[in-house]
Amino acid sequence: MLPKIHKSGNPGRPIISCVGTLTEQVSGWVEGILKPLVKDTPSFIQDTTDLLNKLSAIGPLPEGTILATINVESLYSNIPHQDGLNACKFFLENTGTDAYSVVKLIKFILTHNYFEI
Repeated sequence: MLPKIHKSGNPGRPIISCVGTLTEQVSGWVEGILKPLVKDTPSFIQDTTDLLNKLSAIGPLPEGTILATINVESLYSNIPHQDGLNACKFFLENTGTDAYSVVKLIKFILTHNYFEI
C-alpha cells in the first residue's frame, strides 16, 4: 500500500504487480492501444502544467467562474465494467482497430483479475 499522506488517516492506495500473471502481456498490449485514445479525449488532463496550459488557451474566464476539483474514492474500482467496456468500444470504433476483439480482451483482463479491495 502507498499511503495517501494528503488525506485524513492516511488511507492506502493498493499497488499490485501483474508481473508473471495471466493477463500481464495482454494488458500491456491493450494499454498500448488505449493510451493514445485517452490522450485525445477532451477531458484528458495529464498534469498540473497541462491544466494550466489549457486554461491559458481559453483566455480570461468569465466573471463569477468557479474552478473546482472533486475527489472520487476508488475511482477505477468503482467504474461498472459494462460501462467501461462500452466507453472503450465507443472510442475504438473509428480507429481502424478491431474494437470487438479489443473489448473482448479488456473484458478478459477485468474478469481474470484476482485483486479485491
